Amino acid sequence: MKKCFLFCMLFVLCFGITAFAEPPREGYSLTFADEFDGKELNLENWHYRNEGVKTRGGYNDPAMVTVSDGNLHIGFEKSHGDYRGGGVITNFGLGYGYYEVRSKLFGGTGGLHSSFWTAGVNGDGITSPAFNSSIEIDIYEVDSNNTTNIAPNLHYWLGGHLAGPRKWVQTADGGYLFRNLTDAAKDYFVAGCEYLPDRIVWYLNGEKIGESRDAEMYGRPNLWLTALANTELSGEIDDKKLPGESVWDYFRFYTMPLKGENIIVNPSFDDNNRVNYTTDISKMRLDTPASWLEPKNSNNISVETEDAHIRTGTGALKIEKSGTVAQDLNYIANGTYQLSFYVQCEDFTKLTAKVNDEAFSFSTATGEDFAIINMEQVEITDNRAYISLSAEGKGDVYLDDVSFVCFDGTDEFNRKVPIDPCRTTKIPGEVALYDINSGSSDIEMSGNWLKSSIKGFTAQSAYANAQDSEVKWNLVATENAKYLLELYRMSYDNSNKEAKGAVYINGEQIKEFTLDLLNTEPGMENLGVYNLKKGDKVTVSLKRNGAGYLRADSARIVPAGAYSASQGLVLKLSENVAYANLSKRFIDPDNKSAVPYINDKDRTLIPLRFIAESIGATVSYVGTPGILGGTDEIKIELKGKTLLFATDIPQYAIDGEVLPLDAPPENKMARTYVPVRALAEAFGKNVYYSDGIILLTDSEIEDESVLTDLNQYLY
Repeated sequence: MKKCFLFCMLFVLCFGITAFAEPPREGYSLTFADEFDGKELNLENWHYRNEGVKTRGGYNDPAMVTVSDGNLHIGFEKSHGDYRGGGVITNFGLGYGYYEVRSKLFGGTGGLHSSFWTAGVNGDGITSPAFNSSIEIDIYEVDSNNTTNIAPNLHYWLGGHLAGPRKWVQTADGGYLFRNLTDAAKDYFVAGCEYLPDRIVWYLNGEKIGESRDAEMYGRPNLWLTALANTELSGEIDDKKLPGESVWDYFRFYTMPLKGENIIVNPSFDDNNRVNYTTDISKMRLDTPASWLEPKNSNNISVETEDAHIRTGTGALKIEKSGTVAQDLNYIANGTYQLSFYVQCEDFTKLTAKVNDEAFSFSTATGEDFAIINMEQVEITDNRAYISLSAEGKGDVYLDDVSFVCFDGTDEFNRKVPIDPCRTTKIPGEVALYDINSGSSDIEMSGNWLKSSIKGFTAQSAYANAQDSEVKWNLVATENAKYLLELYRMSYDNSNKEAKGAVYINGEQIKEFTLDLLNTEPGMENLGVYNLKKGDKVTVSLKRNGAGYLRADSARIVPAGAYSASQGLVLKLSENVAYANLSKRFIDPDNKSAVPYINDKDRTLIPLRFIAESIGATVSYVGTPGILGGTDEIKIELKGKTLLFATDIPQYAIDGEVLPLDAPPENKMARTYVPVRALAEAFGKNVYYSDGIILLTDSEIEDESVLTDLNQYLY
C-alpha cells in the first residue's frame, strides 16, 4: 500500500518518481485526507458532479468515476455518440488551510479539461447554505492538448463574475513557471495551494508558482476534482486515442490555528448586498443570508438593510420573533475559541448561542443600541464547530458582526485589509467614471472593445486588440478648485506595454503620456493637478500602441484638498477600522475591539503600534526601566528619530529629551494607547479633529469641512 512510507521513499530515491510533498511551512496539521485506498468512492465525503446536461460539449457521468489501486480514476470516453467525463465534489466546505493533491492527467488527445479547484455549491439551506458562491480558487486547470500548462486562477462569484488579481512567478525568458515546470501527462506531480487570510499561494512540485494578496471575498467553498469532457476549449479529439483517464493519488487538507482571525463566513451579513456589486436594494437577494444555514427552514429570517438596525457594513440579520441560523465549520484547527456577536432587540428576547454541545442562553432587551455577547473558552478538539444562534421573543431581533476566533496559533497571516469587493469608498467631491462597461455617453470607445472578467477598480474592466482601439473618459468639474486627475492603470498579462495617452482641457491638449499595462501593478496613475473652473471638461484618452491588449477601466478628478485629506491616516472614535491613503484596514487585526477613545481627562488616545507602523515607523519594547522610569518602555523609530513612551507615565522622550504629556499612555486589552497629538506631531504630522474623525496628514488642510465629508463617505 502507498502508506508504507519507508518503501515509498526508497522507491523514489531509486527510481526518481515524484513523492507526495509536505506543507510549505511549519504549523500545519493534517485535518482531512482521502488516500483513495478503497474500492469505491466514499459517499460520506463526496458526491458526483452530474449536471444532467451537456457542459462545454460533454456530459459529466458518475459511471466515469471509479476508485481502485489506491487512486481516484475519472475516465474520458465516447459513448452513444457523446463524450463523457466526470468529477467529484466534497459534501462540505473547507476554509483557510493548505490543499494538496498528487495526480497524473490525461494527455493522449484533446478534449479533456482536468481540474483541482474550490467553488461553493448552493444547497438546501438546511444542511448546506442555499447561497454559497463567493470565492473560487483554481489550483490547476489542465487541457489535454497542452499538458505542460498547469494553470492556476482566481475568481469571485458574489454576483457578476470577476477574475481576481494574482501575480505569477516568471521564468528567465519572461514566461510563466507553471507553463513549463512539468508535464502533467508524463508523470505524477504534486500541486498545492495555501488559502490564508492575507494571501493565496500556489505551488507545483514544491515550487511557488503564483500568489494573490488580500482576497476581496472570503468563503468556505467545496473541493472539486474533475475531468470535464470539453469539446469547446480543450482541443480537437482523436477518437482512436480513447478511452483515457485522469488519476488522483490523494487529496489532503491541512489547517493551522490562526490567532485572532475570524473564520465565520459573511459575519456582518453584507455579502447579500454584493450580489450584483450594486447599492440598488431592488437588485439584492435578501431572503436568506449568504453562507448561513437555516436549520429550521423558517420564513422568519432575512437580511436587513435599514441603517437603524445595522451595526457595521451594509447589512444585518433580521429574525422576526423567533428563528435560528447556523454555520457548520468542518475541518478547522483545534484550539480555544471565542464566539461573539452583537444583538439589537427592543422587546425582551431569549437568545441562545451554541457551539457543538455547549450552549449559552440568556434573555435581554437592548433598546436601540447593539449589545455584544461573548461565549468564551470554547474548546474545539475534533476539528469541527457547529455554531447556531437562536432567538425567541415577541419582537424583531437583529444580529450583526458575528465572530469565532481562536486564541491559539500564529497571527502572521491575519488579514490587514477588511474585505470590501465593491470599493464603495469615495473621495469627497470626486467626479468619477468607474464602470467602463456602463454604456455611459461620457465614455467614448472605438475599436473592438469587449467586457473582461478581470476586475478593475470597482467592477469589470474592458479590453481591445484592434490597432486603432481607443477610449476617452470625459469628466466635468463641479466647482472652482485644483483637481487631481487619475487614470486606473489596468495592468495584466498580454497587455500593451506602451499605450499612448493624452489629457485635454476644454478640447486643448495639455499633456501626453505613456502607460505600461504589462509590467506594472494595477492602480491609480497620477496624471497631474490642474486649476479648473466649474464646468470645465477634462478628457483623458488612451490608445493601443504595439503588441498586446489595450486594457481600460476608470478615470476620476478629485478636488486636491479633499484628496490630500484622504491621503493621510483617517480614524474615528469607537471604530475598529481606519483608512491609510484610502485603503481600509483594521486598526488591530488580532483584536477587533481596539478602537480610538477619549479618556476620563478628555484626551483622545489611539493604539500606538497601528499609528506608528502606518506612518512607516518601527516599534519595539525595551522591557526594562529607562529614562522615563517605566517598567516597560516602548521605542518608536522613524527617519533617524527615536521616541520613548511608558504606560502610566505622563512623559515621553524624543531623542533622549524628556517632555511632558497632557495624558499618560494607557494599557487596555494588552494594547498600549497614546495621546494622538504627541505621537503625530513628534514625526511632523498635522492632526485634525471633527465629528469624531481623527486625521493625520503631511498636508495642511485649509477647509476642515473636508473631515465632515470624510466621515460621511468613509463611515
